[in-house]
Amino acid sequence: MSALRIKDRDLIEHILGYCHEINETIERFGDSYDVFINDRDYIKSVSMSVFQITELSGHLATEVKQESPILKWDLIRGMRNRFAHGYSDMDYDTIWDTAKNDIPDVLAFCNSILRE
Repeated sequence: MSALRIKDRDLIEHILGYCHEINETIERFGDSYDVFINDRDYIKSVSMSVFQITELSGHLATEVKQESPILKWDLIRGMRNRFAHGYSDMDYDTIWDTAKNDIPDVLAFCNSILRE
């Protein structure tokens, strides 16, 4: 990939920060779905960080997104729309699954791009 635009670098650094916040929240509250689903603060903390990641990723240049075919950018955008237009309908199972199974891929992507 050619040189990373300043705007994209800034977005990726912010996304990386939210990935770390999710990991820190899971470490703080415990790596347990049962604890997550029964603690509103835990749910809100993870949900807000996931929402921020989905929002920021929508502003990344197409060329940057093409660097990671593993990440499903259309699904990320779809999740953003669910957060923005129907938070009360958010599926907590999906949020937990995203935090546990997708955020590590987002974190790896961000680290990879920033190393270039």
